[in-house]
Amino acid sequence: MSKRLIIDLDKWRSTPDCTASCSYYYHPDNDGVLSVVELASFEVFCRRCELKSCVNACRYDALKTTEDDGMPKRSNMLCTGCKSCSQACPFGIIIPTTLRYIASICDECIGRRDDAPECVRTCSCDAIKYEEVPEDAEDVHLIGDFIAAKSRAWQKSEPVEEKE
Repeated sequence: MSKRLIIDLDKWRSTPDCTASCSYYYHPDNDGVLSVVELASFEVFCRRCELKSCVNACRYDALKTTEDDGMPKRSNMLCTGCKSCSQACPFGIIIPTTLRYIASICDECIGRRDDAPECVRTCSCDAIKYEEVPEDAEDVHLIGDFIAAKSRAWQKSEPVEEKE
């Protein structure tokens, strides 16, 4: 079991002014963590609906769905940051602050990760951790080899029995 960058989406989304710095030198605004928030939101919250309103709303073809699981993927080279996809999503899963015209992509600190990454140390709402995650951890969704998202948003609820 290896350590992963874990973002608690419930904390991040409930704290509007939550910020974190990034140590990757080439990020223009030092905000690479927003790409992790976007990726995690798509992975955890997106319902992969048949209408694909978010994809259809993009006039620049910057948003496509993947063949294997239908998850939206944004092309940063085509996206202008107009936020049409965010407004078109019927479930509100596309966070407008992650849609930047000049995007900074998280490189997962590969090759620079001896200790906790800078985003973990500087997260203002304590929503980012760097720790080992068991594959069967409750409310945790593994994304690739180095990232995990934590959220209770899709808990299964028990059916309510109707009274006669």
